[in-house]
Amino acid sequence: MKGGFLRSVAELHSEKFGSSVSDFCFIFPNRRSSLFFANYLGKSSNRAIFSPKLITIDELFNSLSGLKMVSKVEALYLLFKEFERLSNSEESFDDFISWGDMLINDFDDLDKYLADPKQLFSNITDLHQIDDSYSYLTENQIDAIKEFWSNFLPDEKKSQSKGKFRATWEILYPLYISFNKVLRDKGLGYQGMIYRDVIDKINEDSSIIKIAFPDIKRFVFVGLNALNNCEITLLKQLQSEKESFETDFYWDYYGEKIKDPINKSSLFMSKNVVDFPSQFQIKEYDIPEQNYSLYAVQSNTSQAKVVTKILEKIYSEDNDNYNFDNCAIILPDENLLLPLMNSIPKYIEKINVTMGSSIKNSSIYSLITSFAQLHSNSKANDTEYSFYWKDVIDIIDFPLFRKWVDFTQLKIRIVKDNIVYPNISLLNSYDDTNSGVFVKLDTWRDAANYLLTIIDKLQIISTSIEKEYLFYSYKTINQLQNLDIEMNVKTFFRLVKSLISSLSISFNGEPLCGLQIMGPLETRALDFDTLIILS
Repeated sequence: MKGGFLRSVAELHSEKFGSSVSDFCFIFPNRRSSLFFANYLGKSSNRAIFSPKLITIDELFNSLSGLKMVSKVEALYLLFKEFERLSNSEESFDDFISWGDMLINDFDDLDKYLADPKQLFSNITDLHQIDDSYSYLTENQIDAIKEFWSNFLPDEKKSQSKGKFRATWEILYPLYISFNKVLRDKGLGYQGMIYRDVIDKINEDSSIIKIAFPDIKRFVFVGLNALNNCEITLLKQLQSEKESFETDFYWDYYGEKIKDPINKSSLFMSKNVVDFPSQFQIKEYDIPEQNYSLYAVQSNTSQAKVVTKILEKIYSEDNDNYNFDNCAIILPDENLLLPLMNSIPKYIEKINVTMGSSIKNSSIYSLITSFAQLHSNSKANDTEYSFYWKDVIDIIDFPLFRKWVDFTQLKIRIVKDNIVYPNISLLNSYDDTNSGVFVKLDTWRDAANYLLTIIDKLQIISTSIEKEYLFYSYKTINQLQNLDIEMNVKTFFRLVKSLISSLSISFNGEPLCGLQIMGPLETRALDFDTLIILS
């Protein structure tokens, strides 16, 4: 696109400040927008300059906090240990994972919006307490809280599940406090905790910003949108600092449709423009006439096929010279990524994917699940160890596994002789590569090493996307080995499935060339000639 928001901001700073931009720090909503900006800034300068500091808003908070980001596995484990201690619950770690993950997300939101955890997780024992404790709320808000809590106040007629909810709610505040303390003692934090930590530090001593960025003369925020309370507080603090550095803001708030007050997407932007105005007016860029095409598709997977036809149409109409750098495919549903990748025409050689994709939707997760099933259904007696025939067939028929080991003759033998539980001796007699797939696992640590070894071997023969899934699976299993927890082999496999199924892989490619594939949040501050939006 000839114009565009980032290009206009880059040209403005190149024109106004020249080589002085080397002393600036530009903050963006994501890495992709910072790379586009760097490209535009380089093209807009008529001489060589040193690059300014380009970071994301998350990286800014991380730079100001002394805490490091905790891994998901460690966060869940530490939360589980604190929950176990406070509640005396006998709930297993693998049962805890699903709702423990939600609880960490709730803590994350609580901190980012600077909510009072004691007020939020207060223990209501009487409806009259609400009138006294929440006097600052509106009448409708108080009525809503009363309606919710009336279901959980002490009553012999209340169900056991509601009683369990109340018992859990009673420990949420002490759990939040103890979980934060354990993390802080280790120098770790989840994202919201890191955000709040920065705000607490700034409230005590605002000089930490200058200490963290001693050479920066100007902070420039570019293309942010819906700000949480921590971000608003930090921006206001930077805005008020006049002696140490200057601060400026630029918002992607152009065009009649975006500024239309009926359009709800303008809600945050209109407030941001007033609260954090720009020092300079960027050049208005022309938004070309927009043409829309709407396609009715019967299923999600079919959408990927329609995208292929759209790309082929674009390619043929432009006499094979269309620059796909200016074309983006937006995926609000990450489950469509793999079907889409398998449908991209071969003549589009460069493809950049920058979005998250759940491992649960991948073939790698299915394969790991098959290994878990194999050992969960195994049988042992005094003389031999055996596996259920269907679990064996599922693995040896798996496409990626077949690239590694060919068990065709084994499958023929099992089916022909109707062997329900083939033993290890029989299975390994057909294993010419000594793959070590069909072995007895005595402890969960044996099972962990077993999966790690298999993943290592599969990485050699996998595609680039499969390698990403395998890497994160390997990383998760490796982190499990560091946990001080006792379990049997079947529990370990259940735990692995729970953890891996909740992982989302962030693909990061080279956004300056090729067809762009991204999620909605990655589109912030960017402009393209052609957008294809699925789902």
